[in-house]
Amino acid sequence: MLKAMMLAVCIVFSGVAVATVNYAENTVGANRAVPNRIVEKAMDVIQATSILKAPYSAFYKISGKAGKDNFDFKRVSAKKSFPDARWAKLARSIANQVRIPAPSTGSRVKPSANAYVAFYTGGIEGLEPKRVLQLETSVEGEPNTLAVLVIDKKTSSGSTRFTGFQPVPEVYFFELAL
Repeated sequence: MLKAMMLAVCIVFSGVAVATVNYAENTVGANRAVPNRIVEKAMDVIQATSILKAPYSAFYKISGKAGKDNFDFKRVSAKKSFPDARWAKLARSIANQVRIPAPSTGSRVKPSANAYVAFYTGGIEGLEPKRVLQLETSVEGEPNTLAVLVIDKKTSSGSTRFTGFQPVPEVYFFELAL
């Protein structure tokens, strides 16, 4: 009986050790603020792996609150930028580029969302997104930076979507010149 129990414990721990993936520092995969499951569910394996393993130049987490029918992303709640936080306003602007429905069941239930924006100078090798939005900036020239926007919505378990809302993708790509 004791041998069987020890064998079961060894099998469980060996399975957990195999499932753990180590990511380099300054990547979305290593950043504990970003739920990796969103990227993994929204994309195919190759694209998700490219995003999770690529080192970023800057990362921002922006908190969103429900407005009338959409989320408004106003407050930068976490940042990791090199050498400084100069792209914080740009990250907030990118988060607000996408209209995300905010379902509600009444005035007391307020859903929330977090937007995670990572900037990749030079883009991500091996990533070929289907749709990339071009953003105009004050810098002239070809886009040289890829911004990846990941949305994590949190609604109460009792809330339902309005019938007019369509499901919103959770990962967006933007190209801009910086």
